[in-house]
Amino acid sequence: LGDVYKRQISSSSSETFLSAVLVTGGTGTGGGGDAQPPVAFSAQMSNEQILTSGVETKVNFDTTELDTDNSFDVSENSYVIKKEGIYLFNYCFRAISDPNTMSVVEISLFVNDVKVKGGQNTMTGENSAWAEFMTDSDTIKLDVGDTVCVKALVNGTNPKLGGGYQTVFSGNMVSSIT
Repeated sequence: LGDVYKRQISSSSSETFLSAVLVTGGTGTGGGGDAQPPVAFSAQMSNEQILTSGVETKVNFDTTELDTDNSFDVSENSYVIKKEGIYLFNYCFRAISDPNTMSVVEISLFVNDVKVKGGQNTMTGENSAWAEFMTDSDTIKLDVGDTVCVKALVNGTNPKLGGGYQTVFSGNMVSSIT
């Protein structure tokens, strides 16, 4: 199979929130050819991001730990496709607001500023929260020049996103299109 790279992100209570595996050096064609050399990235937000309640906002990923083809644009908080193919993206964040005021949390993946996938959690009454962890993933065929980003929406008092490993965006090419 080649080399296997594994990364897990855990909370202080040792619960695993996100686990991703990237396998390189395979011999299969994957329906259109392997993503060789490997195309992958992992970005995170180093500090909390203050949000405006009810406003969909691009997540400020300002640090990359892995970017094999230098395609993550930290200034634009987005990944720019340099090679046509099928990509797998994983994204997560921890939304925080004043106690018992959070009612809606949404995480969405955008391609060329168009929402392609979104997940939402709605909370009312006793289920209103002060912190909510959201995660999602998607596999998409993309073309050269496409830009991919993550946006968050939180309804609550003093909403923000947690920094560090609480807010992560990663992806890899599953197969190139030849």
